[in-house]
Amino acid sequence: MIIIGADFGTGYIKIAYLDRNGHPQMLKFDGGDTCLMSCVYIDMSGIILLGFEAFCMMLCDPSRGVLFWKRHIGTDEIVLEVDGKKYKARDILKIYIEHVKKVCESQTGDILKQMVMTVPANYNDHQKKEVRKAAESCGVEVLKLEHEPTASLLSNYENNRAHHCRNFRR
Repeated sequence: MIIIGADFGTGYIKIAYLDRNGHPQMLKFDGGDTCLMSCVYIDMSGIILLGFEAFCMMLCDPSRGVLFWKRHIGTDEIVLEVDGKKYKARDILKIYIEHVKKVCESQTGDILKQMVMTVPANYNDHQKKEVRKAAESCGVEVLKLEHEPTASLLSNYENNRAHHCRNFRR
């Protein structure tokens, strides 16, 4: 079983994990990129495209894709309607979490059951609860859910603390 750190920021998604030697590694999405654009496109045959590929397809037919869906997490607003099927932001989030789970498991060989996540700074408690529910519906428990600036601050604090502790021991 593996635990990942997932940055579900406003425009992109990035995923990191610790390999078997305890070294941090970034997941690589399609094309070898370590970040996945938060864009969804559903083609004429119903195939769901994510990331930059979805963005490129949206340039040709914007009616079949959505880009700024994360700001609608926690609402019942329809963010995309394609071929009579309606998608709310939480549905799009589930598509992304399922994709992340699939990519993670194929690259690590481990089963993804838990993650630590960051979300945009303006998310309220209701939106954070929606994120947790979306992950749980994909079989992933969210151990910790922080706003991006908070996660950055905590990381900086830990890095500085570790640096000062090393200097103190000398």
